[in-house]
Amino acid sequence: MTVFTACQKDDGSSVNNHLRYHFASQEEGRQLKMANTAYFEGLNQNDLDWKTWHSGATIAEYKALAEAQIVDFTEDEMKALSKVMDFIESRCVELGIQFPLDDEIVFIKSNMADEGYAGGYTHKNEIYLDAYALGHAVRASQGEYGDFDREYFLHFTHELVAHEIFHVLTRGDAQFR
Repeated sequence: MTVFTACQKDDGSSVNNHLRYHFASQEEGRQLKMANTAYFEGLNQNDLDWKTWHSGATIAEYKALAEAQIVDFTEDEMKALSKVMDFIESRCVELGIQFPLDDEIVFIKSNMADEGYAGGYTHKNEIYLDAYALGHAVRASQGEYGDFDREYFLHFTHELVAHEIFHVLTRGDAQFR
């Protein structure tokens, strides 16, 4: 986990140089996923059919599928993602980007069958990441690939996580956006 360091902007509001985050357990991830009632209520029949892979799907079917996708992180995945976060934060410092003071980011691991096997997506301050992509990130960070593949998967992971972080950060701060 990253240490939180706050500072003041010219207008007196708080910003920080580090993002606070943690890795959700399977139980916490499932609770957070199921608490997104506005998301579930916004789904129409076409959404449900697409997400469950069959016609006539119900919201109960989709919720069961969605809940079943959430799994625990491995130690290696948490180490790899912590390195990714360190890289993203260092690049943001180099670029002079200050993060708005906000809630802690919660990383949640998912098999993503309920979201068309996306690499990642967000709800509020939650970042859902694909288990398959995380596996590549771990293998790349452990040097299990040749140079080209290692660089590809590390770059992909950096971009994916940075992309999702900026969704979370810009969602709640119009000025930062």
